[in-house]
Amino acid sequence: MAVLTVEVFALAPDTAAPLNQSQQYDLFTRFTDAITVLTTPYGPVVVMGSAVDTYDNGALVHALCVATSGEEATETVAAHLETAMAADTETFARWELAAGRTSVLCSDN
Repeated sequence: MAVLTVEVFALAPDTAAPLNQSQQYDLFTRFTDAITVLTTPYGPVVVMGSAVDTYDNGALVHALCVATSGEEATETVAAHLETAMAADTETFARWELAAGRTSVLCSDN
């Protein structure tokens, strides 16, 4: 197992209007709730802390995790964000997720 940080970007399409503050807050709340589910200590990926930074055309989600690999952690976080986005297909039409940086803080190998 490793302690690592992963980043996942949620990006609006280039043609989308910039998000206003209310929309950014809704995005923040939706993504924070999606990541909070991963804080239970019984799954293959456990999120110990997270932050959601919203901006005009998307968000950056940072997660401090315990997982067997960065790939597993990134895919798990992205899957939860996709589920949150699927609940509102009108808002998230044509949005994409992209992996950001992965940093290993500690590993047992």
